[in-house]
Amino acid sequence: MEQKEIYIETERIIIRNFKQKDAEGLLEYLSHPRVNCFAGDLLCSREAALAYMQYSPKDMLRYAVSLKKEDFIIGDVFALRENEDTYNVGWHFNKRFEGKGFACEAATGLLDYLFREAGARRIYGFVEDDNIRSKRLCERLGMRREGCFKEFVTFVNNPDGSPKYEDTCVYAILEKEWNTICSVLNKLTLLKCEIPMKELKKKYTPYTESERMSYIREYLSTSETKYQFAKRTGICRRLLNLWLDKYHINDKVMSTAHPSFNKYSAESLNELEKELAALRAENRKLQRALQEESLRHEACEELINLAESTYHIKVRKNSDAK
Repeated sequence: MEQKEIYIETERIIIRNFKQKDAEGLLEYLSHPRVNCFAGDLLCSREAALAYMQYSPKDMLRYAVSLKKEDFIIGDVFALRENEDTYNVGWHFNKRFEGKGFACEAATGLLDYLFREAGARRIYGFVEDDNIRSKRLCERLGMRREGCFKEFVTFVNNPDGSPKYEDTCVYAILEKEWNTICSVLNKLTLLKCEIPMKELKKKYTPYTESERMSYIREYLSTSETKYQFAKRTGICRRLLNLWLDKYHINDKVMSTAHPSFNKYSAESLNELEKELAALRAENRKLQRALQEESLRHEACEELINLAESTYHIKVRKNSDAK
């Protein structure tokens, strides 16, 4: 298929036509294909890499993915048109650059281009069941898992020479589903400044002696249960119990005199250690809550960045180029 001139720019990468200088980078990751379905794309020389870039199967669009700053090829994406509005997509990427979100950026740019510029109504892809990274990428793109074909196809042989059949999953997405996802991501972008991390951070400060006694008096002066009091004030029920035990106070019976004890006694030290353990447990609880909020914030930031890379794609085509 004639390769149209294409230029898709995202935040960190560019999807473009192949250049001769890409041969070395292409050879770096296709000299050892990482999954069996690309065993037929094995390249052993620079000449083979040049031929790979120059010739594509009929009805297939295939483009290089390069780093925006260095213009170094880190992978390629392709789309096979099966009819006027259906495309089968896929991607190769260099192992050195995995785990950094480049594949997601490139695949997002490719799908957005096919839906908006190439008239795609439905896009799908085949993924081997043991290709965990590619399956996760499809899910991040919003693609729906439509099924898994058992021993569907073979690309390589077993050690004994018999064909090795692969379990193959199918992921797909429709144009209307893609538009819905883009709409949601756009709304998330508008909320970007409404998630101040400072408000999520709760600083923990140990309670002073006077604060402990104040909470105890307040609890004893009410008819609330420990659960109700803890819910209203935010005090941990276990901590309240430790305070009551420390000061030898029976539940709902306030001692008239402050208990005295030898602060150097083994019993006092044991009580203080219990209180310290409770404080540490409460601190760990707060830290876990903060980490969970931070993870949610980071996930939202990732979705926002994905939306920005999608909506800032710039495509230019040269109709005269071959």
